[in-house]
Amino acid sequence: MFDTDVNSAPMKKACVAMMKKAIRQQRYRLKKRYFDALPLHQVPKTSPVTSMTDEQWDELVEHWKIEKKW
Repeated sequence: MFDTDVNSAPMKKACVAMMKKAIRQQRYRLKKRYFDALPLHQVPKTSPVTSMTDEQWDELVEHWKIEKKW
């Protein structure tokens, strides 16, 4: 049978990789829906999702604005 030791290094590494991928996908979907699809003056000033604070949202929007200049 499979070894299911949740504290093993390979298991922790796999979980971290899954979480990183999920977070990246969430940011991609947020950017597509709330940033790319709207003119800059219509981008929400407060977080449109409950899982993110307004401060975190502001940081993400600022990052996207810098990225868009490239």
